[in-house]
Amino acid sequence: MRVFVAIGTVVIASVILMAASPSADTAIGFVRSSGEFNVDGSQTRDNATLFNGAVVETSVSASHSTLRDGTRLDLGTASRARVYSDHELLERGTTQVHGASHYQVIASNLQVFSTEPFRVSITQPGRVKVVALDGYAEVKNAKGTLVAMVMPGSPLEFQEAGASAPSHIIGCLQKVGNIYVVRDATTNTVVQVNGTCLEQYAGKSVNITGSVDSSVTPIQGASQVIAVTNITAGTGKGCKVNIPAAADAAGGVASAAGMSAGAKAAIIGGIAVVGILAGLAAAGTFTSSAPPSVSSGAP
Repeated sequence: MRVFVAIGTVVIASVILMAASPSADTAIGFVRSSGEFNVDGSQTRDNATLFNGAVVETSVSASHSTLRDGTRLDLGTASRARVYSDHELLERGTTQVHGASHYQVIASNLQVFSTEPFRVSITQPGRVKVVALDGYAEVKNAKGTLVAMVMPGSPLEFQEAGASAPSHIIGCLQKVGNIYVVRDATTNTVVQVNGTCLEQYAGKSVNITGSVDSSVTPIQGASQVIAVTNITAGTGKGCKVNIPAAADAAGGVASAAGMSAGAKAAIIGGIAVVGILAGLAAAGTFTSSAPPSVSSGAP
């Protein structure tokens, strides 16, 4: 009797798991295009049903997918992606997401997600560009560490720098209690910094080099802890303190949104991040009423 109950439990658990995670033969939506495109290696045109894990590939015409939960995925020309019910694996080109939920795009080991429209492009092997079209998009590395909050009008480009690469951040050093934190000017992320001689730089713009200290739990609102190996004063005599309390650190990203991005660079969580001139993000026409004609070369 006990064996029967145990087996029954396993069967029930398997059924629940199958229901929660769509299999490859589960329809998750449909894809359409004004021209020819491939789905799982088969050429088609007009429209096709999307199954979980389907590979969609375009050539001269963009494709437009609509998932069962209402999420819309626009795949640019000369692009390729594997589409799942809750995420998309971008392998080439450009994708644009209009999410009804917290849909995620994975590109070159980076995880990008937002509840607002955003665009992800693989500009060259190992290099990824992220554009937030509304709200902000979060970017995490392969370990799930937050490396950037991309703001509208301030696109960022990412490239893996290596796990051993030193962290480099530029921002305003602020003291919260006995803890020092910095909001990086390029990535809009808040990091906790530990080291000596930090007091004299509090309230000032600083350039910091260091290494990630995974043995220390960061203060609430900070993504990670950096052990400072070098700190120098930045430009100007002071800076705007924009982290009123540690609990607000993760949510107060808007204050840095309007900053010019052309000359900034950072290395956070083993990822090199470079700001792109804000004007480049405005190219192209995107509307919510009709799917855009997305080109993989568009910013």
